[in-house]
Amino acid sequence: MDLIAQVIGAVLAFFAGIIGNILAHDVCVSANAICGKIIKAAAARLAPFDRESTEQEWLADLQERETVVEKYRHAVGCFLAAPSMRGCALETPFVGDAPGLVWYKARRGDGIKVWAARWRSSPKAKEAGYKINSVLLWHGDKRTLTAENKEWFIEVTGSLQAEQDRWLNDPEYRMQLDREAAESEQKMQSLIALGYTRAEAYDAFYGPKQVRKARPEEIVRPLRK
Repeated sequence: MDLIAQVIGAVLAFFAGIIGNILAHDVCVSANAICGKIIKAAAARLAPFDRESTEQEWLADLQERETVVEKYRHAVGCFLAAPSMRGCALETPFVGDAPGLVWYKARRGDGIKVWAARWRSSPKAKEAGYKINSVLLWHGDKRTLTAENKEWFIEVTGSLQAEQDRWLNDPEYRMQLDREAAESEQKMQSLIALGYTRAEAYDAFYGPKQVRKARPEEIVRPLRK
């Protein structure tokens, strides 16, 4: 009898495990679908010019969440944040034909709030390993933004976008950049091996940096992951 009970118990445990795995898989799959719908609803609450890019970024972030709880927390957070993002976006200066340009409110060293403009790489490029995450282009009172600034935004964002797209779509160009980076790093390491610090090796290889305090409209600073 004990043997029969053990066999029955093992069989029930086996089927319970299978059913549990099926249910867990179904819950995970349904979480992706439901959270995707929540994110799409959240994106619909954004300013029209922000909807598509932000929705893609939120959905890409959703796929990186591992647990069901994290997925729902992310989706609900996007939905709750959307109205304030819309209000902020509608206050921002509008610049047409400037791909990847995003605005946000920042704070200067003296505590005064200002607007900042950044070029931001696409979620697809970041997922593929593109090193430049964003580039700070300008910050200041939006009332001081000139037509020349806006024309410069269009020119710079166009160049940054073209460089990103070429890196993304041209494997040979990507390999060329990787080779050049590897060669430069090898030369840097050879100088460091001779006793140079990394800063001294950089100056020896590239030449001393010319330091000059830039005006706000001249600021271009790549931020890498």
